[in-house]
Amino acid sequence: MHESIATTLGLRRRIFSVSHKSFYSLSSVARDGVNSILFNAVFNLIRKLFATFGSWISSTCTVTATFESGNEAFDWIGQWLERKPNYTSSRVFDVIPRPRASENRSRRRGRGRGRGMHMTRGTRLPKDESLAIYLPSYDICHWMFHGSYLMRVKRSRGGMGGDCIERITITMISFSRVPLEELIETAAQEYRARDLAEIQIYIGNQSGGWTHLSSKLYRDFRSVVLEPKVKRQLLEDTSEFLNNERWYADRGIPYRRGYLLYGTPGSGKSSSIHALASELRLDIYIVPLSLKAINDTILADLISNTPGRCILLYEDIDAAFPNRSITSTTKSTANSWSDPNNVSGVTLSGLLNTIDGVQAQEGRLLFATTNHPELLDPALSRPVEGE
Repeated sequence: MHESIATTLGLRRRIFSVSHKSFYSLSSVARDGVNSILFNAVFNLIRKLFATFGSWISSTCTVTATFESGNEAFDWIGQWLERKPNYTSSRVFDVIPRPRASENRSRRRGRGRGRGMHMTRGTRLPKDESLAIYLPSYDICHWMFHGSYLMRVKRSRGGMGGDCIERITITMISFSRVPLEELIETAAQEYRARDLAEIQIYIGNQSGGWTHLSSKLYRDFRSVVLEPKVKRQLLEDTSEFLNNERWYADRGIPYRRGYLLYGTPGSGKSSSIHALASELRLDIYIVPLSLKAINDTILADLISNTPGRCILLYEDIDAAFPNRSITSTTKSTANSWSDPNNVSGVTLSGLLNTIDGVQAQEGRLLFATTNHPELLDPALSRPVEGE
């Protein structure tokens, strides 16, 4: 036994001695090469160990949330951050002009088109405030505290062409998701509290989502100049519809309602919808049928992405879908009211499918407006099931 151990140790010493002599018998250039290889191997091993350890620390001790323009959560966090002095005091920043009093009451952060600076729609101009807002520049990591939690905020942009997407990424040092979730809930509550006296107006985009367009103060329905009987019937009918969902379900009737408003320009079609939305406390979602990038598939996505209670608005529907049976003379007249190069990408069958077909959504109030009801295709002006 002892002899075996001694033999093994002696063999190891001889191997080491031979290796040692062989190494030093090499030229200085060869020795430098071997040393370099060994050094790089050890360095890469240490680097991988540190990277693995750092990744473990990051996944264990931090939580990250990402917000993209095009959804309401992006507005929540954008408005919340803009009210934090330690966020707007970054030393590398973008300068954003505040809106004038005569301008729209709100500007939306997101979907920038090469301007490089955007505002969240909840931003207001205090009496003694400066005329500009200063936000950290894109791709700059900004560190700040939320209570006792340190977090990193980064603004970035992506996308191709005119479809630019803005992102806000928040990474908080915490073992639990709860503090970051509480921050998001607080931002959402503060954001929505500002909307208690406003109607939110959205417009569909080519990605199948909704972009915030503006906010408008509630308007008294009594201020709308319409025949008293028409006003009363419209308000009673819409209110009854919204309050009787169970009645429709019990009888197997599609829970849908549609209205066509027609009249000369300036006759009060849009203001009536605004006032009715104020009375019913519903937001307005405008479907841009004249946008070439909107096709049947995107239209179906838009309709399915609306909330359960809202007003869907198809403005100037006659321009997008003229009557197929009108004479060539009338067609020429109809084209004079719209841009002949701006042909809708939505087909008539695709539109009808979202109104009363298999892709139609329930619980929404659908409004269409036109200045020329005689130019509408009969398929659009006919009564539909559940109307």
